[in-house]
Amino acid sequence: MGYALTASEQLMQTGQWVTRYSFCGAEYRVYEWERPMPRIQDEVLRTAIYLYRNKVDAQTNAAAGGSGFLVGYVEEDGNTINHVYAVTNAHVIRGGYTVIRLNTVSGTHDILELPQNAWVEHPDGDDIAVCCTSLSPTHDFKFVLSDAFVTEDKLHRYNIGIGDEVFMVGRLIGHAGTKKNLPIARFGSVSSLPLEDLKNFCGKYRPHFLVEVRSVSGFSGSPVFVYDAPVPPSLVDVRKERFSNMLLGIDCGHM
Repeated sequence: MGYALTASEQLMQTGQWVTRYSFCGAEYRVYEWERPMPRIQDEVLRTAIYLYRNKVDAQTNAAAGGSGFLVGYVEEDGNTINHVYAVTNAHVIRGGYTVIRLNTVSGTHDILELPQNAWVEHPDGDDIAVCCTSLSPTHDFKFVLSDAFVTEDKLHRYNIGIGDEVFMVGRLIGHAGTKKNLPIARFGSVSSLPLEDLKNFCGKYRPHFLVEVRSVSGFSGSPVFVYDAPVPPSLVDVRKERFSNMLLGIDCGHM
């Protein structure tokens, strides 16, 4: 006959012993379970792009600008991807950072000079701007599928909430890469759901997630992903379903 550990027994075996104490003649041990930081897929970094004011700034990797990422729009059939879009913050584009720098398969970078009027801002005032791109096989990139966006339905279906871990990828000014883009990842967790609108850099009150994550200037426009981390064994599992990385939102400001 097989034997299965209870959730509390699993916790005792996988947890780290912290301290031992006595109370009313009985001895107690306290265990702490530390969640490992999940390994993210390397290809996620290849969705990132850099944004500059002009071609010279992009070539010299000027210490100003922002981040962005590529999105592939998935048609209703779930298979057809007709367009690849560049996405960033509207305030980045309004600041004049409209020129894209992205990597090539030869190990260098290419520059796409785009006018400001090529970018379309969100009609409801969200701090988002989108531009249709013309990429070629010489470009080294991946894109976020539009069906990987977190929707209100997914928010409830996957029980995404406070404490769930997130990461974002973008440009670290000062170590962005000279010969080619070297985007980095930064990690954190969800602090608040979009329960009350906040004023964005476009002057509009819009829904926002608050995320506790280290960030600096230059990361504006970075994609923020929520991922399904291994949960500690417990009597009540807070998440019943598993999912791969999903786009939670776009880094648009600091508080």
